[in-house]
Amino acid sequence: VLIEGFIGFRRHIIENLKIPKISVTTNDHICSFIAKLIMAESVNAGGKLIWGQHGGNYKAFGLDLEMQHEYENCDKYYSWGWAPENQKKYVNMPSLSASGILHRCEKDKINFPLLFISSIGSKYSPGFRSHMISSEFINYSKMQVDFMNNLSKDIRSKIVYRPHFDDADMGIIDNVIRHNPNINLLTVGDISTAISQFRLVILDRPDVSNFSNLLVINKPFIVFFDKKYFTYSKLSQVIFDQMYKVGLFHYDVTSAADFVNENYNNPEKWWYTEEVQIVRKQYIKKFANNDKDYINIWSEKILEEYNKN
Repeated sequence: VLIEGFIGFRRHIIENLKIPKISVTTNDHICSFIAKLIMAESVNAGGKLIWGQHGGNYKAFGLDLEMQHEYENCDKYYSWGWAPENQKKYVNMPSLSASGILHRCEKDKINFPLLFISSIGSKYSPGFRSHMISSEFINYSKMQVDFMNNLSKDIRSKIVYRPHFDDADMGIIDNVIRHNPNINLLTVGDISTAISQFRLVILDRPDVSNFSNLLVINKPFIVFFDKKYFTYSKLSQVIFDQMYKVGLFHYDVTSAADFVNENYNNPEKWWYTEEVQIVRKQYIKKFANNDKDYINIWSEKILEEYNKN
């Protein structure tokens, strides 16, 4: 029945939709079954595939077979800065995420003190990846609570906690609330816009899109995580090691909380030091290339590829 249904659905796609001669996506090749089917039919008809990064930190971490599949199974790939020179397949383009946030964030509008952005991952392993999976999130959830408990009482009472929109039935949000019943929760709105309104932002893993976004808008933030769950790539090793040295990365909750307690009142004094700004720009150049005119740049490049086909 499933096979017959698939064949009928495929026939419907072919008969009722115009199959594109060039398919461009940064998302649908990952999560949309219909888009995948259309792209497959496009390839069968001689069309080309142009894929781009879904989020930040591509090529910054070690093993990720899903991303490797993306790189190898398209005709052209749009990266955010790491594409090597003197080759044709990989093209450096402005980050859609980081470039877009430049238009949405309001400068010099600090309404709140401290924002803690939580994350989540796969409850069950979808493949081989350099990050936490499954039962490892028990330790991840414990780290969140331990970090907040190591903050001074005054800071802890002011922190705003932004949970991930999908708790994946792991109970991470419940665990935070159980240990901090009066914590301020932020569960609605566009977090990429909200981050500009906080004096200091906390992340609990380095492989999320907000990591790149915060660097691009030049917002003071730190990241704490257990390094054993994250393997750096050759492209990022030196940059990430320097981020640890300047206080942007913390590999244990005590170090992160002590840093916040010390710098909470004036994080800009630390953030705008020369060493922090240098490593910030190094990361952006390699992994978060951005441009306010990104829409026109992408449109012109896609049209150029379309006319070639």
